[in-house]
Amino acid sequence: MRFKHSLQVFIDNIATTYKLLLYRIIVLLIVAALGCAVVIPTLNVINATEEYVALHNELNTFWTNISTLKLIGLEGSWATIKSASHDFFLMMNAKGLIAIDSVCLALLIFILYFLNAVGDFCLGETLNNRMAIGAHIPFAHTLLKDLKRACLYAIIYTPVSLLFYAIGGALVWAVAFVALGNTPVLVRLFVASAMLILIFALKFSLTTDWMPHLLQTNCSNRKAMLYCLRPKKGAFLRVFSTLIFMTIVIFVINAICILLTFGAAAIITVPAGAMLLTCYQFVNYRDNNSLKYYIDDYIIIGPQKEAKMSAEQFFNGER
Repeated sequence: MRFKHSLQVFIDNIATTYKLLLYRIIVLLIVAALGCAVVIPTLNVINATEEYVALHNELNTFWTNISTLKLIGLEGSWATIKSASHDFFLMMNAKGLIAIDSVCLALLIFILYFLNAVGDFCLGETLNNRMAIGAHIPFAHTLLKDLKRACLYAIIYTPVSLLFYAIGGALVWAVAFVALGNTPVLVRLFVASAMLILIFALKFSLTTDWMPHLLQTNCSNRKAMLYCLRPKKGAFLRVFSTLIFMTIVIFVINAICILLTFGAAAIITVPAGAMLLTCYQFVNYRDNNSLKYYIDDYIIIGPQKEAKMSAEQFFNGER
């Protein structure tokens, strides 16, 4: 029922998706502008190299064959990609570009994730106000009013998340592409995709109560983090299994929409997926803590039950 309620809250606040989309477009433009200062000079150096041209062509051929389900010859294509990648990184190292580009890329990723976390915090506060008191507070107003708190949350949340994803990515590479190096390439891609879904769901399960607890109790980020890690009977497995399901659904919808619209639908489906996950965070938190909440203008969910309540019953404290 928490997934159903999350979907209802998402539908009730669907207009906020477009505000989040606009925010993320602005963030991408900022990061792209910063990245151009590094990427353009680097591309000018490597675009003309034989190693880059060979790797680019092989990658295009490989993903074209997968997207059109031409699976014959993938093993040979994958071996060629590994060889071309090795030659490409040797060329980059010889030109001294790997160290510089790695630092710049890490900074750009941090900035992108930080700014997105700021937007997610403001989205969370908008949803929290809506669910707690039924208020419609504009996203932009929340962003300006709580920018300091959002930045403090993001500066702590971002390195924690990126470290988790870095460890998870290394684990995926070690298992799917090193330990299973002699298996068919489709098996390795399947294992890598399954592991990525599990890692994303695990990370979200461990941090799902962070933002709701921070906003509901107005506590410090340290206390919110400790609350996330506090054992809750039966809660982790329920959240983890639900998030695996939601992650698969979101990934599949994004993949299908991107393929059918040549990538155009991603501008809507990506922020919509992020918003649905945020809705689940607050629904799960309020249910766990027996807090009443609005799912739309007319229906209020009481603690531990599905009963529909009127606004008068809600404010009278009836259960």
